[in-house]
Amino acid sequence: MTIVETSAPGKAVIAGEYAVLAGAPAICMALNRRARVAIREVEKSSHCISAPGYLDGRFRFSGSPDKGVVWLDDLPCADSFALFELVWKQSGIARQNGLSITLDTAEFFDAKSGSKLGLGSSAALATALAAALTGLQSCSTSFEALAASAHREFQHGRGSGLDIATAIHGGVIEFEAGVLAASLPWPKGLFYRLLWSGKAVSTPRQLEHLAQKTSQPSHDRLVALSRDVSTAWKAGNNAHLLAEMRRYTQVLQAFSVDHELGIFEAGHQELADKAKAHPKTVYKPCGAGGGDIGIVLAESMRDIDRFTTDAVASGFVPLDISLDADGVRIKGGSPC
Repeated sequence: MTIVETSAPGKAVIAGEYAVLAGAPAICMALNRRARVAIREVEKSSHCISAPGYLDGRFRFSGSPDKGVVWLDDLPCADSFALFELVWKQSGIARQNGLSITLDTAEFFDAKSGSKLGLGSSAALATALAAALTGLQSCSTSFEALAASAHREFQHGRGSGLDIATAIHGGVIEFEAGVLAASLPWPKGLFYRLLWSGKAVSTPRQLEHLAQKTSQPSHDRLVALSRDVSTAWKAGNNAHLLAEMRRYTQVLQAFSVDHELGIFEAGHQELADKAKAHPKTVYKPCGAGGGDIGIVLAESMRDIDRFTTDAVASGFVPLDISLDADGVRIKGGSPC
């Protein structure tokens, strides 16, 4: 019998990537691609886990608050379930009965190639899993705090928490480290489309690379422009917002070059250049960059479609993905 089911959305960073690490506000949207967790009880002494869309097979383990996860079957790689292990151990869960756990992140992969799309699957999974595990026991830690703590450790302490906050709240949020996330409306008359580069990127690796670099003047300009975009988003003038987004994208390009991050690699630079021939549109990579996805913004769907034609000619794939108004969903259990 299934005793708890949860899900949490992916995300796309609209503005503030990297700058959010320095205390600037970032704007992020939840996406209607979800990580899903289902847990049911089984009449066994051990637990088992499966991850459709990620790994084939089922893997048995024992678990305790002091030892964490002890695998009873060989894993394809030692860190195959690294995020799961962190969430499980930090939850402090203790169960007498066996549990069958399903972690489904299939919606975060391209159906044809099997490649990862770069929509924030780890944060979505951490949030859904934390909600599920806290729903199975009486605990002193909220699932929000558990998800944030485990995912931060998964990213070696370098993440801002933006992706976790988006998975929890859904919709569009303004996020600033140490400040409660604020919900924002999507601007009326502003259109968008997400485009996939076809190349996956490791966000923790990008953050590690940045940590090894000396900060350049473009860093401070990026922080300032992030604040300007946030202000423009809330002002309700789309023409002004798009102008600020263009300025932000130009500074993000300089920041990428100065810190050798390659944010505009994998075709993003080509699309950013092509956007100059579409004066009513803005294009930028989302999040860590160097691959994954980008977003095109405009005041008309016709302009979005025209730009998309150029993007497809450059090898990008339009994604049938949209804003998800909901954050984490919980069915069953009794989360703290």
